[in-house]
Amino acid sequence: MTELEQLKSQLAALTARAEIEALMARFARLLSRGQGERIPAELFSARDDASVEFGASGPYIGRKKLATYFEKDALPGRFSMLLLTNPSVEADGERAHGMWDALGLDLDAGDLGSVVSGDETVRALLTSRTADGARYRAEWTVQRLQAEFSREDGAWRIVHLRILDYLRSPMTSDPVAFSRTRWQTDGIRLDAAFTSNRPFAEGELPENLAMGPTTYHWQYRPDAMPPEV
Repeated sequence: MTELEQLKSQLAALTARAEIEALMARFARLLSRGQGERIPAELFSARDDASVEFGASGPYIGRKKLATYFEKDALPGRFSMLLLTNPSVEADGERAHGMWDALGLDLDAGDLGSVVSGDETVRALLTSRTADGARYRAEWTVQRLQAEFSREDGAWRIVHLRILDYLRSPMTSDPVAFSRTRWQTDGIRLDAAFTSNRPFAEGELPENLAMGPTTYHWQYRPDAMPPEV
């Protein structure tokens, strides 16, 4: 490889990294704005096997399942934010993969808000209580995002996204004490957390159910070691 070819290759890699980091920054902003319904069409690949997987839940595969996963009802008092850090992106032509650490907030006013849900399964996610018993959620999280990308029609798109929910704790508690409670309830966090306005035909999985078991899950426990990257 000549020096000029080497410089062109380095420039292409730097450009790809910058574009992919901008793509993921937009992903985080859309989540924070409560506009997750825009994510599949604007950020994900059109491939049939495009997928997202979160924590202990299994994968949501294909454009329709992606839409139902990201399409959450925007309610007053509900807010999420991801602060992406430590980007690691490697690109090779039309394919790339990347990894980010993330600090997050996950808030739901619950009984303290203007909209109260009577669904007890969903309300199991409200992990904090006031002195008089009102339930709400005010959690901070530590996550790791792993993603694969492809370049389609001149732009990078997410093909597979896995969000590893490593550590989660109410702001009124600490992660060591809460980890035992979370270990018992973590499996319901997603499958019960949302419904969709998109109808599903008879025989199809309900919109809030993953399409199989989790491919990988680790969360903080007092007796567990962090996984190797």
